[in-house]
Amino acid sequence: MASSIPWSASLALAPIPQRPEQIGTGEMLEAAPATQVPSLSILWLSAVPAPSFRPSFAQLLVGEKARPDAVVVGGVRDRELLSTWLSKAAAAVVPMIDTSEGTVTGADLSLPLVSAEGFELALAALRPVIERVRTLPATYFQSTDPGLWLLARLATREMALEPQRDVGAKATVRYAQTSMLPNLLASAERLYRSEHLERHFFDRLNLCPSCSSARLLVREECRSCRSSDVVEEPIIHHLRCAYQGPERDFRDGRHLTCPKCRNRLEHFSVDYDKPGILTVCNSCGHTSGEPAVGFVCLDCASKGDANLLRPQIIYSYALTELGRQAVFNAFAESDGETESQRLRRTVRQFVAEHRALAIPCAILVVELHPARVGGELGGGDD
Repeated sequence: MASSIPWSASLALAPIPQRPEQIGTGEMLEAAPATQVPSLSILWLSAVPAPSFRPSFAQLLVGEKARPDAVVVGGVRDRELLSTWLSKAAAAVVPMIDTSEGTVTGADLSLPLVSAEGFELALAALRPVIERVRTLPATYFQSTDPGLWLLARLATREMALEPQRDVGAKATVRYAQTSMLPNLLASAERLYRSEHLERHFFDRLNLCPSCSSARLLVREECRSCRSSDVVEEPIIHHLRCAYQGPERDFRDGRHLTCPKCRNRLEHFSVDYDKPGILTVCNSCGHTSGEPAVGFVCLDCASKGDANLLRPQIIYSYALTELGRQAVFNAFAESDGETESQRLRRTVRQFVAEHRALAIPCAILVVELHPARVGGELGGGDD
């Protein structure tokens, strides 16, 4: 989408005396490109003092409640303050700069050292996002639908909802937007069923049945005592007396001796062969054809057989054309869509959602006919 907002290639930044009492946490710093095009409003929430510079055209707006073009935060606590300054709809889309060396998940940029050059580059990098946020309809910012917030964030960033590997998370994967959007996965699945998002396979996880953690130690175990101290040993078959057992039973120093007939086994395939493998437990001595597969949860210490694990498929999600239209129309009726078409689409979405959740549902079809005034209604004369 081409922007009608003119932008300067750079910002005019001029050093000024440090004035902590003028530029503080929770204040609005308004800046404009050097050509005096429409201004940029920056909400500074970071505990890091505002730098001893600002654009020469800057105007400080203390306590301003207007929607900013960008937010500067210095940690998770600062991000949580957004709810006191912005609506949830605005907080989901307004670009965020993090000055805390990447501790804020979901931030658009990390800017640990705030400098004139760094701040200028950050605003330049955020230019496309700021322009797209400005094109959102006013009705979006009045929305209370988390699904629309998710669609708007993906649309303004021109990005997909991608899971990332994270060993610090119980699920071992995370979505960067989780901290900013409530019920993220529930909203994504609902939007997938309504065809506003498409989804793609990312990975299949196994979760602990007790705490739903994916941080699991999966291991081979003894089928009898569930110890993991198991080893594989070849089975030796004495061809002459037909006795067979684990190799340890035949081991006699450096030689092999049949424990049944006490004859020494000298030559493979002449005196003996090895038809298979046994699993032997060093804890209880139990032998089996193959080990059991068990797990230990690293979060709650639960143990059990691997078949008790709960599988979960992880997906990535991307906007469809219907989802993109929904954002910039704020879920209003699409251009050219008749009332009948909209009703049919609503019914299809209703049926799809209930089928996906296995919830019984019914649709009442009512056919309305225009009534004639007179005898058929009130029994009077026409």
